Amino acid sequence: MYDDPLGQSPDPTFYLVLKGEVMIFHDTKKKSLLLLAPEVPAHVYMAGPWLSPMRIPKGSRLRLENVKPGKATPEDHKEFLLRLPNAKPQSDLARFEIEAPLPRTILAGALQDASNLKITVQTDQGWEPLPQKPEFTCLAAILVYDWDGSNEPLLSDPRSGVTWTCGGKLEGLRSLHVCASAERGKDENDTGHARQAFIKAAAALGVTADIAFDGDAAFTPTVPPPGLNFLEINAAYYETLQLGQALGEILEGGPGEIPKIQARKFQDGNCGPIAG
Repeated sequence: MYDDPLGQSPDPTFYLVLKGEVMIFHDTKKKSLLLLAPEVPAHVYMAGPWLSPMRIPKGSRLRLENVKPGKATPEDHKEFLLRLPNAKPQSDLARFEIEAPLPRTILAGALQDASNLKITVQTDQGWEPLPQKPEFTCLAAILVYDWDGSNEPLLSDPRSGVTWTCGGKLEGLRSLHVCASAERGKDENDTGHARQAFIKAAAALGVTADIAFDGDAAFTPTVPPPGLNFLEINAAYYETLQLGQALGEILEGGPGEIPKIQARKFQDGNCGPIAG
């Protein structure tokens, strides 16, 4: 029997780490999640173990396998998940989608202060402010699942038979990263890029919405749960690429000194997971 690091389950733990503009739609009828990514020219779309992911082909319809369903929903985490009202997924506008069970819980990666975000949604009455704006947004959303400890979780494409596997060296702890994010820092810190990604993400959720970044947004690193390292949930994808080039594979016990990322600011916001 494995002691759960979050103190909630005796089973082994799996983390599905969503980094960048990945939308989390709660399908209340199926009691499951549909994860989507918008089609953004400056984005890269990857999935797999941290630092060694595989590209996700355009139009992929994947599913998460070998995890145990939980009961957590995006609505349970309003403090850091930005939720758009009246969402209805538009698969034709999404780069890819992933079917996943509800997780046991959802954790936030690095937090960004949302006080300077101005979000408006188009309704029958015109453009209106978002009904409930969170205190923070997050750089990564971490979906936490139980699994059986033998059959490792993975993403699969039923049509092609291709799979995206997880990683991890600690007993009972596995993770898999899904990235829909910029490859370059200048894109991640550009107002136009962040706004474009948000508008396209909202459209793929069937919502017409806009966002404005009124000044800098403070970025606060968070402590990773056991089985993930600091950089996996506090580094933007472009920073992961830079670290990989500078140090080679940065794995537990691997070569090179892993630098710590201090609290910083995105000058004009960043792309992060949103929900519907």
